[in-house]
Amino acid sequence: MHPSISNLIRKTIYPHLEDANHLSDYPEVVGMRKRLFWFDHSHPEGKADANQPLSTSHTNDFEVEMVAATVSHIVRQGVYSHNQIAVLTPYLGQLHQLRKRLRSSFEIVLGDQDIDELDRQGLEIDVGSTPEIQKKSLGRCLTLATVDNFQGEEAEVIVISLVRSNPDGRCGFLKTSNRINVLLSRAKHGMYIFGNSTTYAQVRMWSEIISMLKAEGNFGTKLPLQCPRHKDRAIEVGSLDDFVRLSPEAGCSTQCQQRLSCGHSCTSPCHSATLHKAVRCLEACPRSKPFCDHACANVCGDPCETKCSAILRGHKLELPCGHTLTSPYCWQAHDPSSVTCAVLIEKTVPGCGHRVKAPCNEDVRKNQYRCNARCDHPLPCGHLCPHRCEQCRSRVDGEVTIEFHPPCTAPCGRKYSNCAHSCSGQCHAGKECLPCQKPCDIQCEHSRCSKKCSEPCAPCAVETCSSACPHSRCTMPCAAPCNWIPCSMRCTELLACGHQCPSLCGEICPQPDYCQVCASGEIKSMIVDMLEMKEYREIDLDTEPCIFPDCMHVLTITSMDGQLGMSDHYDVTENGDINGIKEPGDSTQIKSCPTCRGSLRNLSRYGRLVRSALLEESTRKFITWSHSKSMEFESRLLDEQGRLDNSKITKEILATIGRPGELRIIGQRLQQLLAICEWVGYGRYDSIIRLYNKIAEYVHHVGVEEQPYQRVYDLVQHARRHGTGVGQFPLNPSKLEMRGLLLAGSLLLRCDLLILKDFEALRRQADGKMTTVILDLNATLRDCDELIRLAREKKYVRHEAEGHIYFIQFVGLVRSFYLEKQARTAEELADMDQLKTQGEHHLAEARVLLDNYKGSTAHLVKEFEAAELMLNGFRYVPISVEEKRAIWQAMSKEFLGTGHWYVCLNGHPFTVGECGMPMEQTICPECGAAVGGEDHMNAPGVQRDEEMEALGTATADLRL
Repeated sequence: MHPSISNLIRKTIYPHLEDANHLSDYPEVVGMRKRLFWFDHSHPEGKADANQPLSTSHTNDFEVEMVAATVSHIVRQGVYSHNQIAVLTPYLGQLHQLRKRLRSSFEIVLGDQDIDELDRQGLEIDVGSTPEIQKKSLGRCLTLATVDNFQGEEAEVIVISLVRSNPDGRCGFLKTSNRINVLLSRAKHGMYIFGNSTTYAQVRMWSEIISMLKAEGNFGTKLPLQCPRHKDRAIEVGSLDDFVRLSPEAGCSTQCQQRLSCGHSCTSPCHSATLHKAVRCLEACPRSKPFCDHACANVCGDPCETKCSAILRGHKLELPCGHTLTSPYCWQAHDPSSVTCAVLIEKTVPGCGHRVKAPCNEDVRKNQYRCNARCDHPLPCGHLCPHRCEQCRSRVDGEVTIEFHPPCTAPCGRKYSNCAHSCSGQCHAGKECLPCQKPCDIQCEHSRCSKKCSEPCAPCAVETCSSACPHSRCTMPCAAPCNWIPCSMRCTELLACGHQCPSLCGEICPQPDYCQVCASGEIKSMIVDMLEMKEYREIDLDTEPCIFPDCMHVLTITSMDGQLGMSDHYDVTENGDINGIKEPGDSTQIKSCPTCRGSLRNLSRYGRLVRSALLEESTRKFITWSHSKSMEFESRLLDEQGRLDNSKITKEILATIGRPGELRIIGQRLQQLLAICEWVGYGRYDSIIRLYNKIAEYVHHVGVEEQPYQRVYDLVQHARRHGTGVGQFPLNPSKLEMRGLLLAGSLLLRCDLLILKDFEALRRQADGKMTTVILDLNATLRDCDELIRLAREKKYVRHEAEGHIYFIQFVGLVRSFYLEKQARTAEELADMDQLKTQGEHHLAEARVLLDNYKGSTAHLVKEFEAAELMLNGFRYVPISVEEKRAIWQAMSKEFLGTGHWYVCLNGHPFTVGECGMPMEQTICPECGAAVGGEDHMNAPGVQRDEEMEALGTATADLRL
């Protein structure tokens, strides 16, 4: 220790301590005016944080910053190596904060061509590398330790952070003389203490040390620094800002002005010789170039550019490839062969054959070339592969060796069969489209449908129609096809411009912009007569008024009537006058605006066409929606059967199923099922009962009274009864779709069978059979007969056969329950014989249907055979869920969401997907009639349902 430092120990605890003679020769600390100093402050210590692992220790943020600034100042003098400076603190928490702070600071230590000097500064640089100024973490330029861990060590310069600063005088760790001795006896050349003297003066030894420092002028609230070049300039810092303001480069604030190695004067603030070597000269480079007279574009302190970057404005350089480079760089003009030509030219990539734009210098024949063209390979789904070619193909020597196309991610895009929308889901080749989820387009002047597009719409219930003019009016409700004779006279109203309206009587007048007199030349030149191709200005509006749709693509009434097929709905004379209404049901081809396919909904003249389209559209939605719902219930019912088949029959069920008592399975069908459910218990049938209730609710929605034509018929009858309408709307029974009702009835009967069969199977396995079962299925058998009657009437052979089979199965179940009784009365035996006779009758009827309509009933053969065994007293052999699910999958495709509509010989609708034309011979799934066809030709009797398609498409086009 220098004697001025050891004097602190000698005068407090070691009075006989002697200094060696050479210690007085220790040099001053470079950059500091004093070798020993206490920097006094009153900034409080930090409060302990209970969430931190070092919360039992202490920190002082002010001391952290001041110590870091002081150490940075000393290190930048370029004199001390990493083991000659040490920062000591008594607390681990402060050590942690100092370490983070010092690691975040980077200071230039030094570097030049003298390897010895680099080693002396502690920089690790390979001798073989080009020496240059290096940056090093400040924390790696010194030693950082706690007081205890630094015992036995020493350093040229010691910087101490005492940490504690509080009004209570608690100095904690450093209140004992032996620890104070260790702390103050580590420095050789200089020592700098940062601490609150008021806090530490409570300890006698600290009080004596503070007094000595004050007496010698080594104590104060400002730390005296010294510029190594201008030593007479006073620099005192008391905060971080003072360091930046008074000693920005570890010297003073005076400009350096010493000469740099390049010869220019240094313009930076005063700094050490080491930092002086790191200064980057910003003057213009004066060095000459070897191949041209251009000045170097870099600053003096940067290496000269290897190639001259001067631009030769206007110069044209011909490249070896034949292309011309305008305004090249100087170096390019000296060596054209080294220029990479970037002109884009079209090239063919071997293997994939894509034509790509590539730079002239790029060889697309190389294996390394990555073709970025869109793949566009046709995928099985019909879309073109949207990925880049390089993602799908690997090429070797111009040949495609590996080709793999990722799954298609394009929007499906298939058109729905009952609306103008397309499936917007991700491509799902091989799977059916989900029902259209877009909002329904159907609307009238009174309201609009709020349902999804795929759901059937409720017709407008307003009793009056808005189609009217002074000469005629419609007397039907809004939802029914109009019954008025559309007026063909010119409107007598005046436009705002004062000229007569150019439109029809009863239509909304257009804006004055479309006045034939006042209109612009562009409007007057519009072609409005599609027959004679006349312009708007040439039309005699008194004899040929014009129609003005919302899209304002104007047409004469003759042209628009022809486009929309008015003659399909009205009796039209040769002169084009309308003199009568045709009977409903005639086929028609309704179109939208011939120019833009825009909406024509605002035109009263075409109200009959629009409402006819609404009815057909709603009927088609009703068919597809009811089929979709039925298939959903069918799937859930199969899930329930699978659950029962795979469920474990517990001992508790078998012990109680045959318990003594009377089980009355009588009354309404749901009451019968609830009685069984309560008797078996354990929630075995709860989910089936919930499904039964859902299907029963669904039956109401597919009943006759809920179908579009029936609802419109009821609205017309209601208007007539109330005197608000006088029109006629004959109800065509063929327009009422009964398939949904048949499917719902069939599903309910299968729910009954599922529970009854499972209950009967449980009774056979029961531990005892002491239960008296009273079973009356007359209500169920009547519903089977009603299903058969309705299916026969509508020629739905499949459902008729199902009704017979259900009847047989219910008869077999009743007989199995009664025949197991030990004591049977003569009346019961007679009833069973009569019931069997009825079952045999249905058995014969079903056999005839299965023999005559094998195509549409083939899936029922196993069910029929099992029912026959039940009727004859044998055990029922259930059809597996897997077999039934295969049947369900086939049925679910009978009404696709996309494709074209057809009807069989008996009027049953079905759809054909893909191209929309039949490609294979098959039969109607309902009645067995031939449907489909071969080579795009229909089977005999099969007709494309053009009315439903045309009206439905027009409905969407009209945005009803």
